[in-house]
Amino acid sequence: MDLGTVKEGLAAGRYASHDDFAADVRLTFTNALRYNPVGHEVHTFAGALLAYFERMYKEALANFEEECRSLEPPPRPVAVELPPPPAAEPVEAKVKPRAGNVRMRKPKAREPNKREMSLEEKNMLRIGLESLPEEKMHNVLQIVRKRNNNPEMLGDEIELDIDEMDVETQWELDRFVTNFNKALKKSQRAAMMNGGAADVTSAAVAEDDTAPVGDVPALVDNDDAVTTIGATHSFLVAASGCVNWVSC
Repeated sequence: MDLGTVKEGLAAGRYASHDDFAADVRLTFTNALRYNPVGHEVHTFAGALLAYFERMYKEALANFEEECRSLEPPPRPVAVELPPPPAAEPVEAKVKPRAGNVRMRKPKAREPNKREMSLEEKNMLRIGLESLPEEKMHNVLQIVRKRNNNPEMLGDEIELDIDEMDVETQWELDRFVTNFNKALKKSQRAAMMNGGAADVTSAAVAEDDTAPVGDVPALVDNDDAVTTIGATHSFLVAASGCVNWVSC
């Protein structure tokens, strides 16, 4: 191997890599060192040229690798899918309790599954029933008998216990008393505005349209009487219209 052959190989493109080229150059100088004794000028020149080649080849190889790196496209950023942030726990609004008793909403007439009446609401219903005029007792009987097929409800004297009534009957009686009181207050305001001294209770009875209507018959005859059980008193309402108080 000699440098002329190496030059021809470079021109012809026979070297597949720079390592193959460097191997032939080294072979040329190592042959000169092997076949010429130490001290011979060929041996001396071959050693110096081999050292020079190694230094130049190292620098050229470093420059070549740097140029190759500069020509490479920059690496694409890798999309990293981050996990979604943890869902924030709902913060329950702290409702400051109001002072005193909280009044619950009364169920509407067509509302299904009505709630039970509280003890206070039952007491208010008892007071409201006791304050009704005699003319309205037949409406109370109609409401109670509408959902009660007990034969005792058809007797000469009927005992009404609010605690034993079903929820629907309790709330219907409550609506009846409430509507009557509204009509009574309306009549009172009208009487005050007119400056008259009319019987506002009679006017409220005439104006109140909350009595059961339709196919519900009037179930009160001259022998019917109603006893309403209260917390401390009961009262007996007869068909004659009188009210007799009876201690419990």
